[in-house]
Amino acid sequence: MQDAAPLLETLGLKRNEGRIYLCCLRAPRGLFVHEIVRETGVKRSSVNVILARLVERQFIHTVREGNRRKFLAQPPESLIFTLEKNLSDLRKVLPALLLLQNRKDEARVRFFQGACGLRQIYDDMLLAASLLPVGARTLYAISSGTEIMKVLPDIQRQFVDRRVKDRIRVNMIAARRPAHATWPSDKKACRETRYYDSSKYPFQIELTVYGNKVAFLSPFRPVSGVIIENRAMAGSLLSLHKMLWDMLEA
Repeated sequence: MQDAAPLLETLGLKRNEGRIYLCCLRAPRGLFVHEIVRETGVKRSSVNVILARLVERQFIHTVREGNRRKFLAQPPESLIFTLEKNLSDLRKVLPALLLLQNRKDEARVRFFQGACGLRQIYDDMLLAASLLPVGARTLYAISSGTEIMKVLPDIQRQFVDRRVKDRIRVNMIAARRPAHATWPSDKKACRETRYYDSSKYPFQIELTVYGNKVAFLSPFRPVSGVIIENRAMAGSLLSLHKMLWDMLEA
């Protein structure tokens, strides 16, 4: 059970917050504050502060027993409902927040390193595309092949499945290797692919145009990536993608 503590950090819980939530989760009838202190070894003053935060964030709720309060963990499945509701609320206000963001004419460039950085780039693609009308949710990509899967072996679950769930299509220009074709067209995966000869035209990065952004990902060492936010640059590379698309065969 304690092994779940690092996973809870991905939900925004700090180490002791996760420990206290898991401690309460193990006690279906709830725990008093002094019991939580005993089980976790966290100071009582800190436990009181953490419990107040967890109650406010709906990870824990309370019940009265006489003059004292018991603390019970919310069922794990209810956390999904709460997080999805918060995400839905955020999506509603995000367009207004983006308008408040300083948007000058100069390009905005962000650099990323390592596998974690590449995941952040893919997350940005999904977020930006999901804010568009369903009919406009298309990524325009040029792929070097399946090397990205060596860096992100969970790319199917972390990116492709989420992309399909959000009804985001991808027009993929991919390498046709001597033995096989990479990233084949697949209606279920919302992917249409056309191929280039990688032996004649070596290409070692992933390039994706989405909205007014362009992402460059290098799956080779040093693993890194860049997002450039510039309408003229994105529009020009989109035109280049479409020109190649019309020239290539499926």
